[in-house]
Amino acid sequence: MGSTLLRRTAQELYNAVSENDPSILPSEIGALVGRRFLFKVSIGGDNLKSDRSHYVVQLFSDDDELIKDYSDSLDSE
Repeated sequence: MGSTLLRRTAQELYNAVSENDPSILPSEIGALVGRRFLFKVSIGGDNLKSDRSHYVVQLFSDDDELIKDYSDSLDSE
C-alpha cells in the first residue's frame, strides 16, 4: 500500500531518513500533510485476541466524493 501511495517502498523511505537528518521527513511523506484518505482496513482475529497492533490495508482512496459519502454516513450514526 505504501509503495502505491508514496511511489517508494518503506525500505527506500527508511534509507532516505537514515542517510540524512532523521528529524526531517522525506518529501513523499510531507506531501501527504493536509490530504484526506479513506482506508479499508482488515482486522483479523489475531488483532482481537492478542496485543498485535498491525492491520492490513485492503484498499485506499483519495476520491473526495467517496470520502464525503463515508464521512456523511458516519455523521448520521
